[in-house]
Amino acid sequence: MTKITALDLSPFYRNSIGVDRLFGRIMDQIDHTSNTTYPPYNILKTGEDTFEIQVAIAGFNQGEIDVSVKDGELIITGEKQPEALLVGT
Repeated sequence: MTKITALDLSPFYRNSIGVDRLFGRIMDQIDHTSNTTYPPYNILKTGEDTFEIQVAIAGFNQGEIDVSVKDGELIITGEKQPEALLVGT
């Protein structure tokens, strides 16, 4: 899903002397936070029409991850399985 935001601060630039860097930092922060994704992933082109998606999911085994596609959207879910209790002797 892509979030499209049109935020035009150019009218403020004309009326604020010396504050333009502040507006630039605000815009950089907005752009930076809207583009962050978790978990990190790579999309690799493996052929003419084929791709591989690599997702870094820490703490899960392969059997605890479910990958599906619903309405054209890739859905990755994970559920931790309870670990066996270790009994000390």
